[in-house]
Amino acid sequence: MQCGTGLVDLSGLSDYYRREFQRIYESHEGYKGKWNWAAFLFGPIWALTKGLWLAPAIAILGGLLTYSLVTIVYWFVFAARGNYMYYMVHVKRRQLPI
Repeated sequence: MQCGTGLVDLSGLSDYYRREFQRIYESHEGYKGKWNWAAFLFGPIWALTKGLWLAPAIAILGGLLTYSLVTIVYWFVFAARGNYMYYMVHVKRRQLPI
């Protein structure tokens, strides 16, 4: 996939993420990805396995301060925006808090 100044290697990704990343790229990042059940079910663990660290840190630290309320909210954030967050880390090398 062509991105910015060079090519982005998507060969190590599953077909699911290659399709999602292509849709995000082709929409000029207007498309934020579809609901990701793996991200919903495993939350911060899923995010950490994808190279995300900022959002899981916020979820865990916020959860400690709010009796898990922030962590629960982030479970839904990971599900709804996880594919886009993963795209940003993999393609743009940028961590997103949400």
